[in-house]
Amino acid sequence: MTSGTDRTTSYLLIFVIMTVFSHPGIAADLSTQSKSYASSVMNPASAGQSSLSEARENLSLAFDAYREGDLERTRTQLNAAGESLQKARDNSKSEKARDETSKLASEIEDFKTRLSQHDTKQENSLARFWLRATSIIKRETEQLIQDYVELSNAEKMLKHLLDAKMHFFTAEHDLFISHDAEDAGKELTRTLDYLDKASELPVPAMQPQIESLSHDIQSLKESLTSVKQSWINDSVIQSLDKALNDLSSVDNHAPPAFKLRVESIQADIRMLRDNVARENIRNKYESAMTTLRNMINEL
Repeated sequence: MTSGTDRTTSYLLIFVIMTVFSHPGIAADLSTQSKSYASSVMNPASAGQSSLSEARENLSLAFDAYREGDLERTRTQLNAAGESLQKARDNSKSEKARDETSKLASEIEDFKTRLSQHDTKQENSLARFWLRATSIIKRETEQLIQDYVELSNAEKMLKHLLDAKMHFFTAEHDLFISHDAEDAGKELTRTLDYLDKASELPVPAMQPQIESLSHDIQSLKESLTSVKQSWINDSVIQSLDKALNDLSSVDNHAPPAFKLRVESIQADIRMLRDNVARENIRNKYESAMTTLRNMINEL
């Protein structure tokens, strides 16, 4: 039986960790947030989380070194991250976190062979590694919380929803930072797989919410590849498309003196349309994430 002092210490640790992760960062904030997190979790209540936090810090330092062009230091930090991930895998309380940690360590090893390719895609890969480490830590934290909550028959559903959220959290980077439709699609598919597993469990009160959330995430996934694009019916998008069509007609008949101005306006409208479309996807994502978090809280 856990003593009152140990229980209080554990709750305080949970509070600190959840506070740190209430505002997930992006690639530009890697170094600052990593150091803030590392300094916040000095109490080794979970060896798995401690190793994951070390991996997260090392990945942040690798990212900084890579952007500075120091490939040797980048490789050194990636090696350190790999070692920390191996420790985290051995100490993790969650089977899902162990699997994801192993995959991440393997991907980092593959990435090290491509270090000479110093380009934007490589930076996005490093940022994604960092974010995935963050996501695994969040999953470990939520597992720790479960250890101190008396669960009902919904325990298995809760675990599936936590795993769904882990992949949905990773999809945020692919959707709005690296703009990688392929990676985003994979993470959304994994999210849907865990929602399907949750829907198979006999918790009638949650079934309608899971079905609705799955539909929303499926719609978000389809919007990445659909020829028509699911947001095409948005009135703002329709208006901008009409403006582009009208300008195309003008461009075909405009004298040379006006042609360049018309084309410049068309370029601005296309950029605005793309921004509106991305914002619509952002709204869909945020709405789905809020729903998923509320469902987890209900359980």
